[in-house]
Amino acid sequence: ITASALFVENWALAADSVDYLAASDAPTPVQHFWSLSVEEQFYLVWPGLLAIVYGLSVRLRPTRRIAALAVALGLVVGLSFAYSLALSLTEPVPAFFNTGARAWEFGTGGLLACLGVATSARRALRRTAAGIGWTLIVGSAFVFDHSLAILGLVTALPVGGAALVIWAGDPSQSWLFRRAIPGAVLRGLAELSFAAYLWHWPILVFAHQLAGESLSHALRLLLVVLTFALAWATNLLIERPVRFGPLARRRPALTAALAAALTLAVVAPTAGGLVLFQRSVAAAAAVPVAVVPGLCVGAEARDPDSDCKDGPYAVLVPSPLVEPDGVSVLHGMGCAVRYTDPGTKSCVFGDPQSDISVALVGDSHAMKMWPAIKRLAEENGWRLVTFLRGACMYSLAVADTQECDDWRKDVAERLAEEGPWDLVFTATALDVGANPEPAVAGLHAAWTPLTDAGAQVIVIEDNPRLPAPAKRCVVDHMDDVSVCDVPRADVRLSDIQVRAAQDQTGVHVVDLTPFYCDDTTCVVSAGGVLLYMDSAHINDEYTVTLAPYIAAQVAEVAPQLFGAHH
Repeated sequence: ITASALFVENWALAADSVDYLAASDAPTPVQHFWSLSVEEQFYLVWPGLLAIVYGLSVRLRPTRRIAALAVALGLVVGLSFAYSLALSLTEPVPAFFNTGARAWEFGTGGLLACLGVATSARRALRRTAAGIGWTLIVGSAFVFDHSLAILGLVTALPVGGAALVIWAGDPSQSWLFRRAIPGAVLRGLAELSFAAYLWHWPILVFAHQLAGESLSHALRLLLVVLTFALAWATNLLIERPVRFGPLARRRPALTAALAAALTLAVVAPTAGGLVLFQRSVAAAAAVPVAVVPGLCVGAEARDPDSDCKDGPYAVLVPSPLVEPDGVSVLHGMGCAVRYTDPGTKSCVFGDPQSDISVALVGDSHAMKMWPAIKRLAEENGWRLVTFLRGACMYSLAVADTQECDDWRKDVAERLAEEGPWDLVFTATALDVGANPEPAVAGLHAAWTPLTDAGAQVIVIEDNPRLPAPAKRCVVDHMDDVSVCDVPRADVRLSDIQVRAAQDQTGVHVVDLTPFYCDDTTCVVSAGGVLLYMDSAHINDEYTVTLAPYIAAQVAEVAPQLFGAHH
């Protein structure tokens, strides 16, 4: 809210790498203000650019002055469009919110103003242009989804369509548009469009919170009606009086002062509330996992042989109010590669001089196993080396992004060079679709050189993935988080690595499913610890409590690696 009121929300969302279309990200009721922030930032720069061009061309004839302006605007549009393409290929989520990557869309309107409406063009040409334009606009609404990540290319369709419609002029020139969209209706929708933009998103967000993820068609239609009803009311009672009332006409300076005061009235309490909230979250985050002696801690509560007491617990650790800085602390430590970045990163933990060498390889789910493997390395005197990359399964026969393929080849070379390895832990969460055989073959190709060199490959079976992030439910039911537990039939338990390990010598599976689920239910907390940071990733605080149970299963195949420092 603070960032929205200050017209910088787009940069706040870009910094947080919020995926605007991802179902896993819980949106705020003001998230739609990112586009208004981009617009206002553009308007800060745009007048200055126009003034400079006008000053340089002031002695030219009007037609040449407009031509000079068109050239300058064309340069801005071209550079911004190229920037949006380049940024979308490397950083698609931040590119979505980047003002520089969006400037070409506004600049297109400026170019259109220089060109003017095609009043002198043939009516048939104008009708054709308008038809193409409306097709692009309406068609975009049906074909766009979150998989279209290249910002410049996909947004060129509705932007180009809008430009064609405006260039063609009054749609009532065509019998088709005169019947399909009466002028009065179009003008009415245009007048309510900004108010509808302000209302539609918070209505949708709160409806999802109240009714759940799935909204019926009848409810969606009701939300549309509610949006335009509120838009009409606020347009009549607020927007028109503020814009065109006597105060705005006679005392524009006072109007601006009132607007600034209202902005401050929004910013001050939200900014202050944010500070207080962050302090309370920091206090909650500082609570240690082991709170009371004798109480179960994390996975101990799922162990039928443990003699600890399962609750009650004063607090839940980590606090569900805490928003982690990322999927894994390893990113901030420089020990893991983000999925959009090139290269390979590795770090050494435990005893660097040990003659027992252990590797941890895989994607973000392998990162989430790192706290437990690190604990085992420190307790047993291992040298632990990590090779981790987000969204990249360690396989040598499955084509992926160029960055992922390069990482796999580099990791294979480094594992061969830095071995021999006693243990190689690996984990992944990636789906492989309806045809798993290529993925199985790729995993065999990656594991065989390791097992041939004497290593034991330890596959840590993936944790269940929930149908929705657990933290949303937990925050609403802090008094009894067990109501957030999920029927086992509703979670995803598939793991392609387990299938690949079944028929390969030297590869062993660590099954931790009992510490997540029983025969009927998968839990969201155990032993006073919150399991999930989202719908798919386990909290580090829970992972570290799994270490003894990982060790027990690995010790069955490599007992000599436990119980003594080397």
